[in-house]
Amino acid sequence: MKILSIETSCDETGMAILEFPQKKIIFEKLASQIEIHKETGGIIPERASRIHAEILPYFLKDIQKILNLKNIDYFAVTQSPGLLGSLLCGNNASKILGQIYQKPVIPINHILAHFYSAFLTESLKKLNYPALGLVVSGGHTVVILATKKNDKIKFKIIGETRDDAAGEAFDKIARLLGLGYPGGPKIQEAASKTKISRFKFTPPMLKSQDFDFSYSGLKTDVLRTVKNLHPVKSPSGHYALHKFDRVKSELAFAAQKAIVESLVEKSYQAVIKFKPKIFLLGGGVAANSYLRKKLKQKLSIIMPEDKIFFPLFKYSGDNASMVALAAYLTLQDKPYPWYSVRATSENVI
Repeated sequence: MKILSIETSCDETGMAILEFPQKKIIFEKLASQIEIHKETGGIIPERASRIHAEILPYFLKDIQKILNLKNIDYFAVTQSPGLLGSLLCGNNASKILGQIYQKPVIPINHILAHFYSAFLTESLKKLNYPALGLVVSGGHTVVILATKKNDKIKFKIIGETRDDAAGEAFDKIARLLGLGYPGGPKIQEAASKTKISRFKFTPPMLKSQDFDFSYSGLKTDVLRTVKNLHPVKSPSGHYALHKFDRVKSELAFAAQKAIVESLVEKSYQAVIKFKPKIFLLGGGVAANSYLRKKLKQKLSIIMPEDKIFFPLFKYSGDNASMVALAAYLTLQDKPYPWYSVRATSENVI
């Protein structure tokens, strides 16, 4: 079975072909817009969607050099959530392909694709249910419980952010510190330059008695601290600390520690309550080495370490291969006629 998948939920254009059940990658390409959006310090949705529309035909041209598209069994595409203009680019492309080749289109939830991303390189024999997953990215911070009964998989969101996502908090804090974009890698790099910090930020919602997250208050706490250190705002929109590299490192260290502690503790409590057979981490923030280290340390107290799965760093961010995998794993109730697929920015699980 060959699945051609398309990913255009935000600012990464991805296309892949995977052959199942062996998960053989026949084609895999990803075009990042990070360098383009550095100019504005964030994503301009209209610009992102225009770039997707420009790149997708070139990817298809590359595919046709190695494979006749009539040999594809299914087309899969990220349907939701994400930037609507970006989603429409991928969805329209998949619908056109579905119409031309008269093949079904499998609409995939972007968060669920991240949920399964670790199993692009892990044996599917290790994928047992119930499975608990933490998906952390620039747009999402979600705890998901997946159960399986009579070959039917059901997903339930048991916790999510009430405001900013963890990745968004990284971006905004990095901007405050003048570290650049994207914020997650910049914060991690700055934080790695120190092992202690004179600053301490409270990990949000540790005592909330649920599995939800909130990062707007933490962002405000960092802002207040930075303003007290340097009250003059620079033209670029951050509070210039260019003379205080040590201070920036300590602030980054403290902010990262607070964000990660919240993610780890909520995951730990969820594992205690739901007793999953495996734990999965996914999303762009899954590339954060400090998060991986602390999650493994904490969760291995209550579950075997070989039941904790992280994606390869290259599959932490948005990519089309994870979309193909999610399509294969949820195939029993996902194929639709090409004309029935509808993109939506809402999180439809």
